[in-house]
Amino acid sequence: MTMGREGLGVDAAARAPSAHAVAIESMRVRPLDFVCGEFTLCDQATGIHYWVANGWGFYGVYVPQKYNFSFLGQFAFGRALKEWRARWLEHQHLNALAGAPQGK
Repeated sequence: MTMGREGLGVDAAARAPSAHAVAIESMRVRPLDFVCGEFTLCDQATGIHYWVANGWGFYGVYVPQKYNFSFLGQFAFGRALKEWRARWLEHQHLNALAGAPQGK
């Protein structure tokens, strides 16, 4: 057990990961499970929707319960979202070249 800045004595491994960290890891591990709509990015495996319409400053969980990401979490999520979109577009382009139907 380590003493953190807060002096709570909470072990770092025992703390739950932040919401933006879970979203970022999910986008990296399962990029094809995500679908981007006009306003939200939907994780089809979990049913969680992330608000992405207004850009930085408004990123957060939209469904099942509204939760805004922290200041630094917004930057990290925005960077991961940009990477996800690039991978998704590359996947769509490769499918088009191979003659596969559009979508997943």
